[in-house]
Amino acid sequence: MDHTWAQSIAKYPQYTLFFFLMVVFIYKSFRTRIRRSDVLPYITMLMFSLVGYINGLSHGYDVNLKPFVLTFLIIFLNSRKLPIKFFKKIIFVITVLLIFEYLVAYTQIIPFQHLMRNELIRPMGMLFLDMHFLSYVVVFSYVALGYTKLSGFLAIFFGTFQSALAWLVLAYSKLNKVLFLFAMIVIVTILAFIGHLSLDLHEGMLSVIIRALSTPVDYDCLAFGCSVNFQLILKESNEITDFGIYRILYQFGLIWILCFLYILRRYKTSFVLANTMLWLHYPVNLGVLGIVFFVWILQYIEYIESRPLHKDNKAKLRYHDG
Repeated sequence: MDHTWAQSIAKYPQYTLFFFLMVVFIYKSFRTRIRRSDVLPYITMLMFSLVGYINGLSHGYDVNLKPFVLTFLIIFLNSRKLPIKFFKKIIFVITVLLIFEYLVAYTQIIPFQHLMRNELIRPMGMLFLDMHFLSYVVVFSYVALGYTKLSGFLAIFFGTFQSALAWLVLAYSKLNKVLFLFAMIVIVTILAFIGHLSLDLHEGMLSVIIRALSTPVDYDCLAFGCSVNFQLILKESNEITDFGIYRILYQFGLIWILCFLYILRRYKTSFVLANTMLWLHYPVNLGVLGIVFFVWILQYIEYIESRPLHKDNKAKLRYHDG
């Protein structure tokens, strides 16, 4: 078995986990009212989901209903108090499985060929089977849980550059300036060593972005969306489809994205901004399971920062856990 086989079946454990979490949220989360100020953005997102769908059909694309699905999912998640204790339990399970995966990979108790980078395996996460999604969940969750330095180490160790850049955004307000500057120099040096900052490496980050920006695109799709997987349009240019910004704009459109970011204004700005860094490469936080962890982590941070410094802590935690 190898990583390509795991990637081919990744949707099955991800959808299983998604439906499991939906059941938990329905029975374990406290329902709140939709904010009046969010009603218009929600309506706009639904309207442009329809506009994007029609626009994609007019271009002859193989359209999908993802913008509609994510809009309704965002409305559901953002109108509930998601369970805080259960979030910690899920991250604990992910951590245990990650340690087990490393043990299996380096001992080969179970023969499995991981993708490697500089003699280090790139773990996929047994709940996700996706190295980019695993990196996103672990890095952001560990920062939310207070393990900022460990999270930065793992962001580099996992070998996914968008998580490392996102971590810099998260760490800016959490580390002293000297340590932050040192971490930034280390991350930039590693990115340069790997080739992500070189135009000579065909699949490097900078090279992909330059080529993507010079590729002809449908600007109406970028503005209004076309409800299509960008990767299906440019099958002959797989590296260009790695440019996540085009992927999300072709799928949702700029107006939908701006409304989504506006809805997230109540949450911590640095975490929202760090999430957008993932859109440079693989926008894993804009899938159905990705949106769940996106909002869940933001709500956890909101809970931590609004937590009173007295005995009411336990009562508030019970309130969040339904």
